[in-house]
Amino acid sequence: DGGVMCCRAMVSLPVGAVRSGIQANDSTTGDGFLLYSLQDVQQRFAANPSNAEHFVAVQWVPSLGWEHVGDHGAQTFAPAPGDLLVAAVNFSSRVLTPLAPSPTNTRTHGIASGFKSGDLTFVMDSFGG
Repeated sequence: DGGVMCCRAMVSLPVGAVRSGIQANDSTTGDGFLLYSLQDVQQRFAANPSNAEHFVAVQWVPSLGWEHVGDHGAQTFAPAPGDLLVAAVNFSSRVLTPLAPSPTNTRTHGIASGFKSGDLTFVMDSFGG
């Protein structure tokens, strides 16, 4: 399907079916991330069936914690083993930046970030297209 990506520990992670892409709620603003989840996101977050199998859009909200910002609004969640932030997103300016691995293995509010290699391509505003 979508290939593999290699992360900090040089483990290969299955990308799974990319389907129509990664859907975020159109009203989402501010900073956020694209999250890789080992678990299928349709099972974990009840994500849109057209959404990529292992990726969702998320934000950190200081008063609430992590939120999945899918097409049905925001849903809080707790980080799970294997979660990985693969890109930073500014939903207001529509800018997306792939995340390189941290040389100090820091975590962002409990979630590892960055990947070393892979054939991932990120394109803003192209869900289903």
